[in-house]
Amino acid sequence: MKYLHYLLAASIRRLRKRYAKTKYLDYYKKTLEFDGPTMVFTHDIDEGYEPNIDEIIDMEKKYGIKSTMFLLAMSHPSKKWISGNSKWDFQYHANFIGNSVKKVVEEKKIIDDLIGKKTEIMRAHQYHLPDLKLVKDYFKADSSYDNWTKLTLFKPFLTTLGLIEFPHLPEIEFINLYKGKGENIKLLYKDIVDVSRKTNGLIIVLTHPTSFKKWGRQIQEFFMIQDGFKIKTMYEIMDEIRRKYKIKYQPRFL
Repeated sequence: MKYLHYLLAASIRRLRKRYAKTKYLDYYKKTLEFDGPTMVFTHDIDEGYEPNIDEIIDMEKKYGIKSTMFLLAMSHPSKKWISGNSKWDFQYHANFIGNSVKKVVEEKKIIDDLIGKKTEIMRAHQYHLPDLKLVKDYFKADSSYDNWTKLTLFKPFLTTLGLIEFPHLPEIEFINLYKGKGENIKLLYKDIVDVSRKTNGLIIVLTHPTSFKKWGRQIQEFFMIQDGFKIKTMYEIMDEIRRKYKIKYQPRFL
């Protein structure tokens, strides 16, 4: 019963084929440039718990990197696990599906209390964000923009609202790896990597804990072995960009 409202809302949304409503580029102000090609590894922790996430952490330790994990209030890891991995970057995974803005803000507080500080970056669950205006008073940056819709956009951008938007590459299309080894998707990823190298682009890789066991591990490792990229957390990049571009925007409730 705990997840009934979520499952019902998600099912209705799937039947209606309604995806993210926000026209992000309507809020576009300017592209934010990097000094070199950069990569961020992110995970939406909206399915699976510590055992699966431990595998992600182990792989990242192997390659000497730290990722950004977006935590959903209804399925987050334990406080003990968060404390044991406190050097990772934890941010908020907002569930707007079936939830009012008030409920989303209440759930943000659950995650803030869990990690012991206020989250400053959000990603909408299933990339469903009705309007950026709903979150501008609570966050400095968003990463709900699904970059499959505009593969040439490998740069974050400043919005007219003051928020920074970080376009991400979701793992969904990589399901082909599970059925046929996904060589076609690897070729697409290789093109993305090549373009980003040439343009000092930003690649934000996204995987989920459950699918990590099937194909997420191979996605992550594919990008981890690419040369020529600085690897940082999303918070580190946001902080650097705000200082570089002297972005003074401060959300009212942060």
